[in-house]
Amino acid sequence: MNEEYPYQPPKSDVGAGEDLDRRGSPLKGVALGAVVDIAGTVFFGLILGVAYGIYLATSGLSPEELQAAALQVNENWVMMALSTGIGAVFSVLGGYICASIINYSEYKYAAILAVVVVIIGKVMSAGSALSIAQHLSLIAITIGCIYLGAFLHVKAKRRRMHQRSA
Repeated sequence: MNEEYPYQPPKSDVGAGEDLDRRGSPLKGVALGAVVDIAGTVFFGLILGVAYGIYLATSGLSPEELQAAALQVNENWVMMALSTGIGAVFSVLGGYICASIINYSEYKYAAILAVVVVIIGKVMSAGSALSIAQHLSLIAITIGCIYLGAFLHVKAKRRRMHQRSA
C-alpha cells in the first residue's frame, strides 16, 4: 500500500492473466465465423433491399417501371457496390472471429471457413442473374476478406505478445 495515498488501488499487471497461447475449438470457430458472415450479410442485405424498395416506391415511377427497376437490381452498380461492401465487412468479421476463437493455425482455418462460406453462398445464390465473372469476383472478394479478418487477428495477437514480453 502506498503510504502517501492510502486510497489508491494497488498496481497490477492486468494483461498478465491473458492467455495468448490458448487453443479453441476449430469446429466452434469455423461455425461461428460462418454464421456471422452469412447471417450478417443476409440480414443487412435485407435491410438494404427494403431501403432500396422504399426508395423506388417514393421515386414516382409507374408500376411497370418499378417492377423493371426491382428486377434489374444486379445491373445497378450502386446497389451491387453497397451489397458487396456489406458482404465484405461481414466476411472480415467472420474471419476475425474464426481466427480469434481457434487462436492457432489461423490461416488454415480461414481457408476452411472460406470453403464453407463459398459453398453456402453458392447454394443460396443458385438461380441468380449474376454472370460467371460476377460470381467468381464475389468468391475472390469473400476469400480475401476472410483472410483479411484472420490476418487482423494474427497481427493483434502478435502485438499483444510483443507488449507482454516488453
